[in-house]
Amino acid sequence: MPTFRYTAVDATGQPVSDTLNASDESVALENLTSLGFTDVIMSAAADAEKPRQQETALELGDADFMAVAQNLADISAAGKPLSGGLRALSQEAHSRRLRRGLKQVADSIDQGVPLKEIFSQRIAGFPPHLSGLVLAGLQAGCLDQVLQQSLTYTMRANTLRRRVKFSLAYPLVLLSIVTMLMLFIMMYIVPMFSKIFDDFAVELPGMTLLVDNLSRVLLKFGLWGLVGGTVIVVTVWIIARLLLGRPRLRRLICSIPVFGGVLRNSALMEYCHLLAVLIESRMALPEALRYAGGGVHDADLADASQRLANEVAAGQPLAWTATAMPQFPAVFSQFVKWGERHHAYPESLHAAGDIFEGRARVQASLLRWLIEPFVIIGVGLCVGFIVLAMFMPLIKLLNDLA
Repeated sequence: MPTFRYTAVDATGQPVSDTLNASDESVALENLTSLGFTDVIMSAAADAEKPRQQETALELGDADFMAVAQNLADISAAGKPLSGGLRALSQEAHSRRLRRGLKQVADSIDQGVPLKEIFSQRIAGFPPHLSGLVLAGLQAGCLDQVLQQSLTYTMRANTLRRRVKFSLAYPLVLLSIVTMLMLFIMMYIVPMFSKIFDDFAVELPGMTLLVDNLSRVLLKFGLWGLVGGTVIVVTVWIIARLLLGRPRLRRLICSIPVFGGVLRNSALMEYCHLLAVLIESRMALPEALRYAGGGVHDADLADASQRLANEVAAGQPLAWTATAMPQFPAVFSQFVKWGERHHAYPESLHAAGDIFEGRARVQASLLRWLIEPFVIIGVGLCVGFIVLAMFMPLIKLLNDLA
């Protein structure tokens, strides 16, 4: 379907610029007119969708993003010259691309280029949603408040992700220690018992034979087996990323019970709040959807948001379109419907974000309480199996000798 780029004035009198898909220019103009847009200027943009999709990749880590956003907010709140502040910030940036991008913005400001024009373009080292937040703040006339709001929700999302990491840290450390202990038992203790059984020609039960054979395999291929297993795991991961792509791989990870729910709900929380902040700043809905999708740590959700933006730009209702996408749960669609009926998108999206945050916190706590007992029980069963396998023939041998 052809893509058209347009500039217009929305129902609130604000200028907007975006793209939409339609069968021809007359249908596109009719869709825009039905949305209350006036003074529409339209041109064909067949390749407009491709660059938009490429912008979804984040180029800054969370720490760098928050540092840049916080400095931009402080500069704006203090009323200092933006170009000088950006040059100072570029000297502290860790990323070479970010340093180049900050200097590029500062040079453009010094040359008199309008800020809206600067941040409407792709800036090296800048994640798209940071540019979107700057544009939204400039349009609303409160750049520092918009950035501070975004930082608040980003920090809350980071806190949730850290809780998940901490929930997994203790079981993983325990599992690593126990794995080394098991390797020591299998490679040094079990062979001693096996030698005793061989010397006395003891008939071994099936479970003892299993442990003994596994011990011999580890002794023969121990180091190479570990290296080979690591290579296989890494190879499978790379192949999965190449064949499935980041969105499908993320969808597969999010289908894991409890763990996947924490990741998806924390991403939805960040997405809803970011989208609400952009809409509060009077950014056009399709553009806000694109920028919000680029600001989440979920490639599947980001891809769905880009498709959602295209459908909304083509005149489809947001709630109806989101209902057909599995990435957006029913709660999201219900709150969006409420926002559409009451003309209160930001309030409904903030409420939905709070619900997703509550879900993520509950699931993160549940994840911690589920993993630790399972790891301990699993370790106990493995150790108990080895001990029982070694002592059953030993007891039989002692009885025979007695």
